[in-house]
Amino acid sequence: GGGLTRMITGGDEPQINTYRYDDFNQYSLIHDQVMTIYEDRSGSMWVGTYNGISRFDPEKQGFYHIKYEFNNDNSLPDKNIWSFSEGTNDTLWVGSRVGLTRINRATNSYFHYIRKTNNLNRLNDNSALSVLADSKDRVWVGMTDGLFLLENWEEPANRTFIPVEFRDSVTAYSDNRTYTIMEDSDGYIWAGFRQGMARINPTNLSFQYFSHDPNDS
Repeated sequence: GGGLTRMITGGDEPQINTYRYDDFNQYSLIHDQVMTIYEDRSGSMWVGTYNGISRFDPEKQGFYHIKYEFNNDNSLPDKNIWSFSEGTNDTLWVGSRVGLTRINRATNSYFHYIRKTNNLNRLNDNSALSVLADSKDRVWVGMTDGLFLLENWEEPANRTFIPVEFRDSVTAYSDNRTYTIMEDSDGYIWAGFRQGMARINPTNLSFQYFSHDPNDS
């Protein structure tokens, strides 16, 4: 990867800064392979990479890091970070290769959500490719095999990943990887897939699916 490039506009010429990993600089980017970038409500920039998280500090023009620590449950569960979303009460949701993590930034506490599956042929079912904490603090998770709603996430004994249907016809060639999730101004949830996109009504989980039709101009 080529690291991270930032463009500042507004002057006569745009200012371009490039950030890369530097073994001799503790404030450098944690890894040059960047997978996702997210801006929280305070304006902090979170960068997910192949080696953990870098949070950009505009005053230092550098990064603070959150790393995976082997055999430590109060850390990231994996190095590969795919997605972010900010919830309420200083919560940051993080999607990684092995599942979903909720970070309480006030207490620096980590809570991990691993979806159990009976499908032994799907080794990467827990990869959280995308995540959204919506305006009602519901948590939507996009995984390699579809879209899920995480219910009762505040209750460890009752938390459940509910599959969310998003299209009527499923074939052997269907690809359910869910790459992006967002909420519009009317409260509808939009999810993007390799083969199309869907609008979900969060009240009753009804859906509209949109895909490319080469015969419809």
